[in-house]
Amino acid sequence: MHLSTVDVFLHLDVRELARAPGFPAGGWPEARAEGSSWSLAPDAPGLVAEVVAAEDVEDVASVLIRHDGSEYGVVLEFEPCHLGGARPWFRCPVPECDRRCAVLYLRGSSYACRKCQQLRYPSQREDAFKRACRRRDRILMRLGCETGPVPARASKPPRMHWRTFERLLARDQQADEKVLRLMMAIAAKLQTAR
Repeated sequence: MHLSTVDVFLHLDVRELARAPGFPAGGWPEARAEGSSWSLAPDAPGLVAEVVAAEDVEDVASVLIRHDGSEYGVVLEFEPCHLGGARPWFRCPVPECDRRCAVLYLRGSSYACRKCQQLRYPSQREDAFKRACRRRDRILMRLGCETGPVPARASKPPRMHWRTFERLLARDQQADEKVLRLMMAIAAKLQTAR
C-alpha cells in the first residue's frame, strides 16, 4: 500500500497557534476565554481560529477552525507544566482514536492526526542508501563541511571540544563506510541485472 507523506497536506500545528499574528497578547489564559479569535496566517486571511466553548474544566477548550468557507471543530487540551504554565495539545477528532497530538492534518474534509490519516514522514519512505547519505550529511554539517558525493575532510570547528570532534569524525567514518557498502551492493545488483 502506497501511503502519502505529511508534507503534501495542509496541517494545523498547536505550537504555531500561539505564534500566529493575531494571537491574544495575554497568552493562552486570555486565548482560552470563550469568544476569543485570531487569524492563523497573515498570507491566508481566511484561516481563523475561534474558541467557541471553554469547558468548566480549566484544561479543555473547543476551538473552531474556519478555512475557505468550511468549519472544523477541534478540542484543545492543556497539560500543566512542572514549572508553571500549560502546554496545549490537540485531541484527534476521530472518536476511535482520541490521541493527544501536536499536529492535525487536513485530508479530504476532516482534520485528524497523522496515524488516522494514514500519513508517513518523508524519511519513512527513504531506502537504506538515501538514509545513510542523509545521516552522513548531517554529521558533516555539524563538522562545518560541505555535503555531497565526495565531501571534503573537516578541520575542527571553533569552540567545539576535541572529544566531540573526534567522536563526530569516527561517526563520519562509519557513515562513509556504510554508504560505500550500499553503493557497492547497488552496483552489484545492477551488474547482475544485465
